[in-house]
Amino acid sequence: MGSLKADIQRGCLIGPDDQQIWLRPKTWNVLRHLIRNVGSLVSRADLLDTVWPEVFVTDGSLTQCIAELRKALDDSRGDLIRTVPRRGYLLELEGIAKCTERSPSDVPSHSLRPVLAVLPFLNLSGGRRLGRLCDGLAEDMITDLARHPDLRVIARTSSFAWRDRVADIREIGRSLGANYLLEGSVQSDGQQVNVTAQLIERETGEHVWAGRYSRVKEGVFLIQQEVVGRVAGALAGLGGAIARAELVRVRRVPPANLRAYELYLLGYEQEARLDREGTLRGIQLLEAAVAADPTLSRAWTVLGFTYGNAVGNGWGDNQAALRARQQEAIRRAVDLDPGDPIALEELGAMLIRRGDLVGARDAFERAAEAGWNHADTMALLGKYMVEVLGHFGAAERMMHRSFELNPFCPNWYYLGAARIAYFTGNFARAVDFARLAPPLRLPKLIHLLSLSKLDRNSEFQSAKSQFFQAFGSDAVKKAMASMPPLCSDAAQMLDDGLREADLAL
Repeated sequence: MGSLKADIQRGCLIGPDDQQIWLRPKTWNVLRHLIRNVGSLVSRADLLDTVWPEVFVTDGSLTQCIAELRKALDDSRGDLIRTVPRRGYLLELEGIAKCTERSPSDVPSHSLRPVLAVLPFLNLSGGRRLGRLCDGLAEDMITDLARHPDLRVIARTSSFAWRDRVADIREIGRSLGANYLLEGSVQSDGQQVNVTAQLIERETGEHVWAGRYSRVKEGVFLIQQEVVGRVAGALAGLGGAIARAELVRVRRVPPANLRAYELYLLGYEQEARLDREGTLRGIQLLEAAVAADPTLSRAWTVLGFTYGNAVGNGWGDNQAALRARQQEAIRRAVDLDPGDPIALEELGAMLIRRGDLVGARDAFERAAEAGWNHADTMALLGKYMVEVLGHFGAAERMMHRSFELNPFCPNWYYLGAARIAYFTGNFARAVDFARLAPPLRLPKLIHLLSLSKLDRNSEFQSAKSQFFQAFGSDAVKKAMASMPPLCSDAAQMLDDGLREADLAL
């Protein structure tokens, strides 16, 4: 059992032969808190307050996490995680090897992904309580950002060595082996807490991104959770600040020198165009990326997106072969990184198309739990919540969350937003979102149906004429074929809309 290690960077257990044992995010957070207090009793109340600071949950949620940990640790008798009746839990000192926190020397110099160091936030007002908030912000950002397959994140022990930094930011970056550094500060006047954060590119010293957050000083945990979520959402993910900065750099790289990660970035840029030319070019670039590095999980995920675009829009000669390759790419992404919420969302979408509602629901729920701070996940997941699972309120919350985390989002966010707005009955917003979405069949159909619901007849007739002119006489049939199997409420709403708009098949 001593061979097990907890990898703080990736949020998983490492077993013999470097086997990765993945846990649900809440279960991992329970383990992390026990590790921080290894050898000491941790009360149930402390665990509940730490792992679920924003919501009320029953003791059953904690009991389930402990059961999952014992299963992962092969601790059926409770020898490693001891239960102290009516008091809490104690992780034995020999129960698990000391947490691994990789130092810069563990990150290969030829890394294909950007390397980020989160420096300790400066306490501008003094005081121990605010100091704890500063450390908590940085620690949670390290953990949250390390879950993104796009990034390598320097461990806390290394980046916190610069707590009393006096060196130039570029010198710090070089010493840590990081090409991006996140720094910030916290200030309080007794009534309000102000947090600033900025992302700096090491080589140029330029600010790539900056954010400022002001909140009434009511609950430190609530402030910490909100700021961590917003910063993680702004920096990481497919459309985050680091990916955008990396694309600028990659465009300057001679084509002969492109490597797997750079091919992936260029492939994603093409995929995000959501047109035929970009999709087919994206497939070429992403296939080259996974050929160069078959372990690059996010490249497989985006390759799955790209083949999905080709299938959904009829781009490509052999649709069956494209669909098969899409499914293979999604499977590879999940196998390589079972904790990636975007890969899980795509797995759920694939299982839905195959009629496996139970498997899809499990994948979607895992994606939602792991991806609350991932703007891209929220943008992708919401439409399935409303259309397939019938969770209308959850879909709206995910839509709002995606825009909150990524206010300067790419236009593909509006593809799902238009569908969520339509199926939740907000037809005016559906019209606005559909206009902002890429000009594809399905958002244009949602636009038509929403105009009909709003009785905007002249606009409807003009849009209807343009719709069939652009996509052909079978456009409605093809648009509906690209949708997943709908729950009864969504199916009825779509049928009613098509009939009222005189577009029923």
